[in-house]
Amino acid sequence: MLIGLYKNRDPFKTMRKERLEAMAKEALAQDVDLVVFDSSCINFSLEQIKGKKFNGERWVDELIPYPTVVINEMPPTLKNRSELESRFRRCVQLTTHLIGGKTNIYEKLATHAEYKSLVIPSYRVHNAQDVFNLFEQHPELVIKPTGGRQGKGVFYLHKSVDTASTQDDLFVIQDHTSVRELDKGAFFGVIDILIKDQNYMAQPYVSCRTQLGEPYDFRIHVQRGRDGEWAVTKSYPRMGDNKSILSNISRGGRTEAIESFLPKEFGEQAAERLQQLHKTALGVARYINRFYTFQLDELGVDLAIDTSGHMWLYEVNTGPQTRYHEAERAVHTIAYAKHLTEKHEKLVFDNDLPVVALLTGREGDTALKQASHQAALAHNANFYYFLPSGIQKNRNYIYGYIYESGQRRYRQLPLPTVVYDRLRMRGFEKYNYVYLFLDGRDIPFSISLKGGSLSKEKMYQVLDKWSLIKDHVIPYKIVKSSADVIEFLDKYQSVVIKPLQSSFGAGVVKIENIADSDMVYVQRKGTEFKVGKIDLPDLINRFWLNRFVVQRFIRSYNAINRPFDIRVHLVRGADKKLHIAQAYARIGAANVVISNISAGGYVRKLDHFLQDEFSHSFEAEDFKNKIMGLIDKCKKIIDDEYGLTVPDVGLDIAVDENKNLWIFEYNTNRPDTVFHEYEVANLIIPYLIEKSKFKLAN
Repeated sequence: MLIGLYKNRDPFKTMRKERLEAMAKEALAQDVDLVVFDSSCINFSLEQIKGKKFNGERWVDELIPYPTVVINEMPPTLKNRSELESRFRRCVQLTTHLIGGKTNIYEKLATHAEYKSLVIPSYRVHNAQDVFNLFEQHPELVIKPTGGRQGKGVFYLHKSVDTASTQDDLFVIQDHTSVRELDKGAFFGVIDILIKDQNYMAQPYVSCRTQLGEPYDFRIHVQRGRDGEWAVTKSYPRMGDNKSILSNISRGGRTEAIESFLPKEFGEQAAERLQQLHKTALGVARYINRFYTFQLDELGVDLAIDTSGHMWLYEVNTGPQTRYHEAERAVHTIAYAKHLTEKHEKLVFDNDLPVVALLTGREGDTALKQASHQAALAHNANFYYFLPSGIQKNRNYIYGYIYESGQRRYRQLPLPTVVYDRLRMRGFEKYNYVYLFLDGRDIPFSISLKGGSLSKEKMYQVLDKWSLIKDHVIPYKIVKSSADVIEFLDKYQSVVIKPLQSSFGAGVVKIENIADSDMVYVQRKGTEFKVGKIDLPDLINRFWLNRFVVQRFIRSYNAINRPFDIRVHLVRGADKKLHIAQAYARIGAANVVISNISAGGYVRKLDHFLQDEFSHSFEAEDFKNKIMGLIDKCKKIIDDEYGLTVPDVGLDIAVDENKNLWIFEYNTNRPDTVFHEYEVANLIIPYLIEKSKFKLAN
């Protein structure tokens, strides 16, 4: 079993040797391949990690795919997290997550009927005046940073009166090394300096001391283990000097075995106290985890018992210190990571159900992937998506991404029964291995056409075949010479030149005659300039021959003089017929030729757009029926020309001043799904499930 151990910087330099060795030895004992690595070892393009594995004698280099589960030691806070680490976190399941500061934890516990009695009252303080006001309620206070560790920044405060010399208030400030007595002015100055630009809290001081007068508390280290449930890893008392306010070991304190400490302090109640401490720590851990969507893996719960026998909660920390029990910690750390890995490995797709896999060139999460996952669930199928790099040559599995418990997981997955091809690079040498691998296993694809942009020349040849829509095809001609453009310009007064193969409106140029002039307007990318007709042939010959098409310019503008067209996305459903997933108007920016969204435009659903453009609802309905009639004719053309080799088509329609409809383009390669991903998924996923049934039957 493969498990990762990750630190942002070199673990061999930033992790304590004792912890690293304990983890490595325990991994061997639990039959786990533990690979240690840092951020510099991650290869995102290949989705691989070059790390080191302990073989029982020495550390050796190891090249692995992303593990399902990664132990992330001492993760940085969100604001300190690198972009690289954030990216990696989306690819694997991590064991360790940070939680809120001390005040946040106290607030959560204060709402629980049983645990609220543990909570010492806490107050946010922003300046010395806030602290001073609290003395009216509590004569002794402790202030501490909300995100502090190891007793850093903790101060004991109390107010007294020096009756021998003055009636003015004096204030005592004490930390683990010094005691200072200050008048009010000095006190205010010192406190303001201490908590300036930091998040601090104040609590009434609770005196928990041993019979020898030492301040003490109990550290109960709890972890999730082999079964994923909370267990006590280690519990021990921490005692400070009797002149100190702190029991923290890192501040000069000490510890001893809890089995010898409890009888000295509690006599016959020792066993009962130990049971109470463990039960409380485990209960607090379970309760706190209810407030987070992720599972916490380990916590340090600090409890104390005062002279009256009342139990108090001092702190709850993630990543507690384990200097004196690294071996015990490693047992639970490795076991829990192993549990998570086995849990994911149990997620084996039912062989009796289809497995729909979306092939994509985009690593990140997208709405279409999430929508496809939801549609697959709704239709009793499995779903994952994968990149070309997920193909494992000579292996009957793929590395890809699944959605589980609202999160994306990267893991080894079974071969699909059908592929939803959003990469659409069939025929491109770079991706031959992907299609050869899947074709060799007789796995059907959503589309079997070659990839790349559809040639407009081929597109118009298809449209020209059909008298059914002949009157709706924009007049066009492949530009073989400047005369082709001049001829169209003289005939239609305004033309558009487009590359034969392009997307998103790239390279579109509009040329328009200027009335009673020997000049023409040339407009490109929102910029318009004049050119003499005598110079136009040279311009055409230099830039727009052979690989371009000239079209009559259809003035498709809305009421506020912005260019628009109507995009209709047709998608096959479970009945294998083409259905309208979405129809919407694409409104372009002002002073541009095209209505492309990437050029600053926006979209509106067709019904809403038509209601705005027509003054009467019945006119809008009549015009919509006219559009639907043309779409029905186009469905027949597409079915007759392509059959089931094409799962979806983007159809683009322009509307001239006389409300005539013109088809100026269709897209069979990769129609955009932005703004309507769920409508697309709810059609194409059932279609692909039907397509996969032949594979399952054989």
